[in-house]
Amino acid sequence: MLYLKRRGNRRSIVLNFDENNIPLTKEFMSWFGMLVQHRISIHIDMCNVDKELFKNLWLETKMTWNIETNAPEEFMRKKAVKIGTNFRSRLVKEYLKSEKAKKATPIKKFIPRLGRGGWKGIEKKKDIIWPQLEEKYEFLKNIKNHRSKMYLLGCSIQNKETKLYELPPSAIVDFKILVNNCLI
Repeated sequence: MLYLKRRGNRRSIVLNFDENNIPLTKEFMSWFGMLVQHRISIHIDMCNVDKELFKNLWLETKMTWNIETNAPEEFMRKKAVKIGTNFRSRLVKEYLKSEKAKKATPIKKFIPRLGRGGWKGIEKKKDIIWPQLEEKYEFLKNIKNHRSKMYLLGCSIQNKETKLYELPPSAIVDFKILVNNCLI
């Protein structure tokens, strides 16, 4: 049992789970959603969240809510992935409506060139192209987001002399603008 204090009123909340380990308390799910949004970076794809990070999240949840069993852990991990994905989607939708997005749009000058294979073709070559780009451009080593990587892979051009992939200057400028505006 956990006691929550709201506007001076202290009330107890009993946390129960159904037979499928789904929590039946709205306050718990609200609290868990906020915890996920604050602890897991929006720059990490939710499918690729480190197991250790989620383990720590679950341990904190168990301690805070006095949960004695690990039975709901798998359901809560799946719920955390869904909460994080929905949160990122809402952030993107809200950003696209903002004044900041409207100002940044005309600044971007480069459009990815994918060739005949499209995004699937780039996906097949990413293990060849991405290490070459990371070696040449130091700032790319911090990028974890798959969509950001795919955007840059689509911008890359093969140097005809060296046969290595490079980014055109306009793509680098565009990407740094996106990073500085916290879009990626």
